[in-house]
Amino acid sequence: MRKEKVLKEIEKIIPDFRQYYLDWEFEEMSEEDLIYTLEHELDLYDNWKVEGFKNQQEVSYIKKENVKEVRKLIREYYKK
Repeated sequence: MRKEKVLKEIEKIIPDFRQYYLDWEFEEMSEEDLIYTLEHELDLYDNWKVEGFKNQQEVSYIKKENVKEVRKLIREYYKK
């Protein structure tokens, strides 16, 4: 996958994804960085209690409604 495609797929799943980062960060990020960012957020989502949060919704922009799609996108990236 190319960076633009990965970003487009992320934005389909998480429409407000860009609001969490500065514009220059997107310029500097590679497609691998975008996937690592998703993996990190997914890890926070899965381990919210250990990380000291009150609930999963407080932790990340990954929500119950889109967690399956995020996992699928990450798997597809690594299958390439």
